[in-house]
Amino acid sequence: MSTSILGQFGSEWLYMESQTGAPEVPSDEDGLRLSEREHEIMHWVGLGKTNHEIGLILGISQFTVKNHLQRIFRKIDVRNRAQAVTRILALNSQSTSLQ
Repeated sequence: MSTSILGQFGSEWLYMESQTGAPEVPSDEDGLRLSEREHEIMHWVGLGKTNHEIGLILGISQFTVKNHLQRIFRKIDVRNRAQAVTRILALNSQSTSLQ
C-alpha cells in the first residue's frame, strides 16, 4: 500500500507519492500556484482516477472535480488531463534538475 505525504514548501503544498509513481506537483519556484484542493485533484488524476472516483474520494461531486480541472488546465496552459499530468511531470523534472 502506498502513502501520500503532503509537504509544505514555502506557501505551496506538494504531494509526494511513494511506490505508485503519481506525479509530484512542482513547488512555487516554477510559478505554478495551485490551491491545496487542486493539488489533491491532480494527485488523483495522476493515479488514473476518473472525475467520479475523485469526487467519491474527496467527498465532492464529479462536476466540482470537473470545475477544478478546468481551472487547473487554464493555470498550467493545457487542454486535457493527459496533458496536465505530462506538464506537471515536466515541470517537476525541471525543478529537480535545477537543484
